[in-house]
Amino acid sequence: MTIYLIKVVLCSALFLGCYFLLFQREKTYRFNRFYLLSSLFVPFIIPLIEVENGSTSINILQVENVYMPLHETIQTVNINEMAVTEIQGSEINPSLLIYVLVSSILLFIFLKNIFVLIKEIQNNEKVVLGEILIVLLDKKITPYSFMKYVFVNREDYENLNIEKEVFLHEFTHVKQGHSIDILIIELMKVFLWFNPLLFFYKKAIQLNHEFLADMAVIDTYENVPNYQYLLIEKASQPNCFLFTSSFNYSITKQRLKMMTKSTSKTKALLITLAFVPLFAVAIMIFSTKIYAQKSSAKIEEKELVSTQEGASKEMMERYNELVMSHMKRSNMNGIKTIESINKKEKDKDLLVSIFMTMNKKQQESQTIGFRTRPTPLPRIVVSDKDFESYKNSIKYGLWINSKKVKNSELDKYKPSDFGQVFVSRLEGGAKYKNGVSRGYDFQLDMMTIDYYEKYRNEVLEDKSYMTYYKVDKFKRSVKN
Repeated sequence: MTIYLIKVVLCSALFLGCYFLLFQREKTYRFNRFYLLSSLFVPFIIPLIEVENGSTSINILQVENVYMPLHETIQTVNINEMAVTEIQGSEINPSLLIYVLVSSILLFIFLKNIFVLIKEIQNNEKVVLGEILIVLLDKKITPYSFMKYVFVNREDYENLNIEKEVFLHEFTHVKQGHSIDILIIELMKVFLWFNPLLFFYKKAIQLNHEFLADMAVIDTYENVPNYQYLLIEKASQPNCFLFTSSFNYSITKQRLKMMTKSTSKTKALLITLAFVPLFAVAIMIFSTKIYAQKSSAKIEEKELVSTQEGASKEMMERYNELVMSHMKRSNMNGIKTIESINKKEKDKDLLVSIFMTMNKKQQESQTIGFRTRPTPLPRIVVSDKDFESYKNSIKYGLWINSKKVKNSELDKYKPSDFGQVFVSRLEGGAKYKNGVSRGYDFQLDMMTIDYYEKYRNEVLEDKSYMTYYKVDKFKRSVKN
């Protein structure tokens, strides 16, 4: 999750940086609004996109529930059909606690501000003007808007002291739904408060809203100097609420300058089309790279031994009773249940013999089962390109000869030193350990040539059965 969030933030930085560099200074306000809103959400999608990154001779396995070193995985899991998970205790993660606490505080502030606005609407007189409601306030304010409401000072309204440009400016905010944009960014700040870029996004979105409202006024009254003077005159008046759009918001030199700026249709089109290569670059940089498997070699399972008649009712009861005794002995922990069974040879031999008399339907219904061991992993020739990529610790967690090591350890080796490489892509719960991200997307198991030959001989000589459990069935068994 940590790597994913880092990618999201960096991708957001790319889009926001390009906005300031390419789009903000151009008179393409409607497109800019679309760009800013979409670039808030697109960075959450791009890291989830899988892009094939050439071909490689490595074996790739998706592990969806837990990390286990390769040598342990071969001994305890049916690689192709089963996944192993360690049922975690009810530990409270400090990072999660901090996140929930901060988000709760920000959510409270968000709801409080909404409540204040609602009270302002409920407790003051309103004037209906088409689909817009004008709320008359006794306090001295600069007109501002929220959703379909425009808030103005009562005395100024009754004495006709509010300029028509001001009304049109706020009506534009209402009609174009600018409050919705602000609510979206404020809600994102509540739940994604750790992303500092959201504060810059909000400023950019609000400023673009002002550009849109200014354009509506200038297109209607066609008097830029008079409107600029009006903005400067109102600049000293009190600012608006957090979620509202105000007439005098952000009176910057840039805003005044944009009123006289022009952008040709051709330039506007080219700027708009620039989003396409930018999106492509973001995918190239921040998407998840997957690898095409050049070799057809894979872990091969021997056909499961079963019978057509199946085990008797008494045998099934004995089997389930024995399995449950080991589950309880290991405190309902899947991996420890397997270890408990494997340590007690008589129980395992009995369970294996009953399991092999079951028919396929009976076997598939079991929480704990047994399989003949898979054939050894094939010999792999590691390319120089792949070998260099394995040094990336953000992408790969590295094990050499079943021992976890730093990726920099590969500097002590050369590609020809290795006889087998096995890559497991981490999915779901496998990405975390005790609620904390492992910090890499792939588990990389490498065997030196001597180690591989030893491993291969051991697998070929081992005629015993490996124990596995099915994750979903195990969880249901625990609940029951």
